[in-house]
Amino acid sequence: MSPILLTMKHLSPIILAENGPVLREAPRPPELQQPGYDAAFDKRTLFYDTFIPAGGRKVRLLGPSLLNLESELVGSRITVTRGDTYLEHVVQEDDIVSLRKIFRMDVPLPQNEAGDVFLKLESARLGTHEVQVRFNRVPAFTGRKVLFTLFKYEPLAWIRDWVEFNIRYHGADAVLLYNNDSPLYTTEEIAAGIADIPGLREAAVVEWSFPYGPGAYKDSKWDSNFCQFGVFDHARWRFLVRAAGVLNTDIDELLVTHDHRSIFDILEETPSGFLRFEGNWVTGARELDMARPVEERRHRDYDLMGGDSWDDSFSGKWAVVPRKTRPRQQWCTHFITGKDNQFVPREEMFVRHFCNINMNWKKDRSGPLLNERSDTALIEAYRRVGWRD
Repeated sequence: MSPILLTMKHLSPIILAENGPVLREAPRPPELQQPGYDAAFDKRTLFYDTFIPAGGRKVRLLGPSLLNLESELVGSRITVTRGDTYLEHVVQEDDIVSLRKIFRMDVPLPQNEAGDVFLKLESARLGTHEVQVRFNRVPAFTGRKVLFTLFKYEPLAWIRDWVEFNIRYHGADAVLLYNNDSPLYTTEEIAAGIADIPGLREAAVVEWSFPYGPGAYKDSKWDSNFCQFGVFDHARWRFLVRAAGVLNTDIDELLVTHDHRSIFDILEETPSGFLRFEGNWVTGARELDMARPVEERRHRDYDLMGGDSWDDSFSGKWAVVPRKTRPRQQWCTHFITGKDNQFVPREEMFVRHFCNINMNWKKDRSGPLLNERSDTALIEAYRRVGWRD
């Protein structure tokens, strides 16, 4: 199996000039901006990508929240060219679909030509930009049971284990990974490193080299981190809209069900096509971690659940059948808007969040948990995937 590889040259972003007359302005006042805020804030990305979604009758542009740039975009001229045919469109307010931390916009696509498509944006202050319009990869993931996540610091062994567990335990057969400028591996190395995993029928690795954005600070909201929300919408419309099911967890998280049934089977039986689950922290014997480098740790080494921990609470992850989600119901990090976001009861399933499967890039997570006890369901899951005797 040869993974689909989308580096930045396979995306068609529109980036504003660093010294241009207008950039995105911060949504919070200076007193609520932590050190490093300005450097981390995405001032310049107007659109993450420009592509034709499933159906092939329009061009979709997806970008971070416009904020002050909305008034500049309205009134801009967009020309879409295909062969000898072109369509011009003047951006109206109603064209802009504003969502949480992102927006999307569709413009007409010429229908009477085949071949490459190009888009030109002309704006008095945003500048003139011309990009090639990309085609979606929806057919590759149609009917697939897909694992999906954004990553940055995870070693390849952790990514492989995460994929392997979900194939063997949940029956996943496809994975979609977004690489947010990993300092450990290139996008090409990640793609090559997962290609030979048994049971993996389809895979794509996307290079997503956009600023992640600053988090909350003091009394501020999480109002400046657009990147991950862009990933969710991009993955949905360029890859996953016709997938059989999508499971969203991080590399340091494994979902275990009480009866060890596949989440995709349970999801398909769920009328809403949506499940949201809680989580709890998992750790292990600290003597083991003291004796080896962080990158040599493996999920299978940890099987002690904590009742509470020193860290913040788990905010939830989800699985969805894309066809049962309306276009305005936005996929977000911990929930889907417009859905009933009640958690599945913990006695049915919940995520194990591994304290130690972490490079400690943000904080040290190796401390003890409160009320540590053996996680018998997780140990049984390890047996079922061949990680324990």
